[in-house]
Amino acid sequence: MMAPADRLIVWAGVIGLSISIAAAAMPGLVWPGVALAAVFAAIAAADALASRRRLRDVKVSAPALTRITKGQPGALSLEVAGAFRLPSLTLGFALPPEFVTSPERAQLVPARDCEHQQVMWPCTGIKRGRVQVDRVYLEAPSKLRLWLCRCEADLATEIRIYPNLVRERNRLAGYFLNRGAPGLHAQRLIGKGRELEKLRDYVPGDLYEDVYWKATARRGRPISKVYQVERTQEVYVLIDCSRLSARIADHATPTAGSTENPASHLERYITSALILGLVAERQGDFFGVLAFDDQVRSFVRARSGSNHYAMCRDALFGLQPNLVNPDFSNLFSFIRMRLRRRALLVILTDLDDPLLSEQFVQNLRILQGHHLVQVSLLKPPTVGPLFSQPDATSADAVYDRLAGHIQWRLLRELRHVLRRRGVNLALVDNEALTTQIVNQYLQIKQRQLL
Repeated sequence: MMAPADRLIVWAGVIGLSISIAAAAMPGLVWPGVALAAVFAAIAAADALASRRRLRDVKVSAPALTRITKGQPGALSLEVAGAFRLPSLTLGFALPPEFVTSPERAQLVPARDCEHQQVMWPCTGIKRGRVQVDRVYLEAPSKLRLWLCRCEADLATEIRIYPNLVRERNRLAGYFLNRGAPGLHAQRLIGKGRELEKLRDYVPGDLYEDVYWKATARRGRPISKVYQVERTQEVYVLIDCSRLSARIADHATPTAGSTENPASHLERYITSALILGLVAERQGDFFGVLAFDDQVRSFVRARSGSNHYAMCRDALFGLQPNLVNPDFSNLFSFIRMRLRRRALLVILTDLDDPLLSEQFVQNLRILQGHHLVQVSLLKPPTVGPLFSQPDATSADAVYDRLAGHIQWRLLRELRHVLRRRGVNLALVDNEALTTQIVNQYLQIKQRQLL
């Protein structure tokens, strides 16, 4: 595609204006002016014909995958080949503005003695997710710089925008200090442990519950079990990505001039899950994730290591809320069949809908006695005791406080119901979600509740 350059437009304007003025002043100069315009048009046409294949040898490639962090400046690396004969080259992308902000164009001055050159295209992700870039647009001046030669080239690359964990890691900076010992730091573990280490002869003082009666019958003398403290346990974070997870968190009111999208409940769940994974790895435990709505969307079995953490991050970063209700029956049945070993299940969901909370309680029997379940809910900003907030200044505020009080009472009743079934329900403020689930995990590990 050929487009007129500024030089062509300026020269055409100058020649046309000069011919018009000269013809008005001296009518005899009309035909020489027409001849001059024809010569200029012929030169412009010849330049266009000679430059129509100017970008034929230019090839642009990029890595198959580029990773950037949401809200942090990043760059897409491009390799340009065959542009050394051009005086300049302009590259352009059509990136989705809801995901990535970047300059519209990148300018390259090709080196005469360099066949391959690298261009770093700066870009900043403003929304977590995956962006496919399949096309790049090229522009170069013609030989006489009267035209702009334009074309488009295929480019198969993917940009992954990961959640930004900087703020949450700064809040929990003490948990990530290197203190010369495995895990976060040395902790006193309460209890005698639950994992069988060995069998030995009974000695006075052993509890009757520790006597292994089958071995006693076989050997003809009392045999006791010796337990050890579990050092490696399995921790799973179950993330609800159904319709209620699309609600905006109360802290994420965008400031003036900010391009960052407000964080949803799902955004907070993913950030907290990844931080908990880092803490569990430093404690020596296995960490896994599961995302669900009306079905299980992704599942990564608990393991450890940097490669496994990257696998968990890749399983979560592309999650988006779906306009369906969560199916707790399907979720708990999936867990019961797949997870044979007792594990800690941290469920991040929204149970302020009475129908969903009723379904959760009814299907909880599938997991009772097999796993330790912890549920964390983000507290809506209006939920709380009636007189715990400043005085209402309008009738609408009064009704909002009454509705929030009723919802708070229902959630307290739900907490008591779940507690009788061995499940701890935590109603957490938005900013304290990550800190709350990390502290719960550390307390469970210290008390050996698993």
